[in-house]
Amino acid sequence: EEPGMLTEFEESTGIKVNLKIHDGSDEEMIALMQTSSPGTFDVITPTSAYIPQAIEDGIIAELNPTDFPLDDYFNINAEWPPVWKSGKLYAVVNRFGYYGITYNYKKFSESAVSSYDVLFDPAVKGRVALFDWFLPNMGCLSKYNGNENPYDLNASEFSALGDTLMKLRPQVGLVGNTSQVIQAMAGGSYDLAIAGEWVQAGMYDDGLPFKAVVPAQGGVTWDQAVCVSAKTPNKANAIALVDYLLSPSAQEHFTNNTFEFPMIAGVSPSPLVVNNLGLDFKQDLK
Repeated sequence: EEPGMLTEFEESTGIKVNLKIHDGSDEEMIALMQTSSPGTFDVITPTSAYIPQAIEDGIIAELNPTDFPLDDYFNINAEWPPVWKSGKLYAVVNRFGYYGITYNYKKFSESAVSSYDVLFDPAVKGRVALFDWFLPNMGCLSKYNGNENPYDLNASEFSALGDTLMKLRPQVGLVGNTSQVIQAMAGGSYDLAIAGEWVQAGMYDDGLPFKAVVPAQGGVTWDQAVCVSAKTPNKANAIALVDYLLSPSAQEHFTNNTFEFPMIAGVSPSPLVVNNLGLDFKQDLK
């Protein structure tokens, strides 16, 4: 929905993109594709966590890796396990970011938020906000518990994670959607959140005192991946759109995105874009 995001594609191809922004979860997006008549939705961009099940359910089409510039990608994105099955490609990551702690830097130093311990400090009771999705919240706290693979837990590790979540519960004053978390933090009601640059960068850009950090225990990523409907009657057009979304031109739009402020999946942006973001890519990606 970024202004100008699709202009070049539509003008150069003559293909009109009819865009729908879903209002709820990725489950809703996939359900719309699954239950709508063929051609209603040809391309979707869910979080890759939902792609393995979509493959199993036959909702999305196999893609030809040679159709896309995967050689220009960071290996971790090109080889991202959820978008592959049995050596076959079903989606391509087109942007990503991270979850850690977003914090009010006028109240907390970077060293103070370098551990998730800060979330459990009695002094911040009621001042913590959570984005209402289990994957980042449970993933980050699983890392806090010392689980190297935060989503692959045995019964004992999962029980310990439940205990950690219950310990955090009194600290949390808000569980909300993206806009609710941002508005509440911008309004001064909350100082800390398990979140990333998608919450922090917009507020910082507006002059509000928020920064983001991945604590010493680590964090987890978010991403979006582009998929093509298995039932689309417009597959060639759909592939053309996917290819465009992975192009340097589209990726530069993503780096200037005013909503999520993502990192691009690997196609090198122009120096101007890097400078605008204030990023040292080599340093930030280590």
